Amino acid sequence: MANRKRDNRSSPSNRVKSTEQEGSLQIPPKEWISFFNSFSRQHEDWLITITVTQGNQQKTEVQEQKLEGVSCDHRTGRDEIYLSIDPDDGGHLTHAIKDPTKVVFRRDLEGAHEGIDISSADGTLTGLRFRIAARPETLDGVLDLQTEASARSKLAANRRQPKTEKGASVRESAVHIPIDRIMLEGNLAVPEGARATVLFAHGSGSSRHSPRNRFVASVLQNAGFATLLMDLLTAEEEALDERTAAMRFDIDLLARRLVAATWWLQGQSQTARLPIGYFGASTGAAAALLAATDDAGLVSAVVSRGGRPDLAGDALHKVIAPTLLIVGGNDAQVIELNRRALSLIPAEKKMEIVPGASHLFEEPGTLELVAELAKNWFDLYLSRAAEGREAA
Repeated sequence: MANRKRDNRSSPSNRVKSTEQEGSLQIPPKEWISFFNSFSRQHEDWLITITVTQGNQQKTEVQEQKLEGVSCDHRTGRDEIYLSIDPDDGGHLTHAIKDPTKVVFRRDLEGAHEGIDISSADGTLTGLRFRIAARPETLDGVLDLQTEASARSKLAANRRQPKTEKGASVRESAVHIPIDRIMLEGNLAVPEGARATVLFAHGSGSSRHSPRNRFVASVLQNAGFATLLMDLLTAEEEALDERTAAMRFDIDLLARRLVAATWWLQGQSQTARLPIGYFGASTGAAAALLAATDDAGLVSAVVSRGGRPDLAGDALHKVIAPTLLIVGGNDAQVIELNRRALSLIPAEKKMEIVPGASHLFEEPGTLELVAELAKNWFDLYLSRAAEGREAA
């Protein structure tokens, strides 16, 4: 992806300086504003503990409350740093750090985000320590194995595969996609007479075996679309992320791999001449939108299911592919994040709210509606792209 600006959407490690303590990174003062903007998007609703140390005295100001965000004084970038906390009592708490002189981002040796230490001119040290939110599925689609297995059982019991249109057969094969020095696994399904391809980008904690994405993919296949469901991380990376949450918000990494997989599709005889769309879920939606800004213009439509498009940061201003954001009606926090993101996208766009649906669209009939909305969107915009290619 050429000409990417990473200030507000790249991971902190892309911009900061290593300190003498391995695993920790010191943030240059000129980068504080962009660092905290990115950090706040990535860690919203994580549980935060704030301690203040002066000399030999240490006091806990906040104990495991939800983080709303961290910001600097935008007039100087140095005068004050503000910590916004949701104390879960209907109120709001702002903790101000005056005259900050040094900001150190703490990570362990496996890359897990541990916290931030902020030193002030008077010698005060403010320590932020945090852990992933109690309900991480509201942020990035993370599921434990028991929940994932339960979801598969429900889908198997309650949903029948959609009937194949026009009796078309679908050829599905396991594929290995070489990207840089790694190999990612995927499942490519190509119906007879396919007219376009949809590449799925799932959220962390899920996989190409996600029952929700596989259901949507089956609907698309039976409507004449080829689908590629792939793992954006290797098995080793998934294991690391499960322990540390170190990679699930690395939107740049996920987007680069989506772009590489898109070029791979262009090199396959079955899909080489087919227009391409992205279907992103949770953090995968942010990666899909960022990948859709690639200068080659290979992506003709994007659909997000319960996504976090806000994590695409400034890339939203560069999205030119028609974009549909689908959100559950009971997923209030994600609805607001999607509304804000929608306002920043210059392309043709629409937001659909599925009544009565939670973040994972587990309620009867809700996932079917998601699949229908996605099919209609791709039918409209990928068909246009196909006609444009034929005319060219």
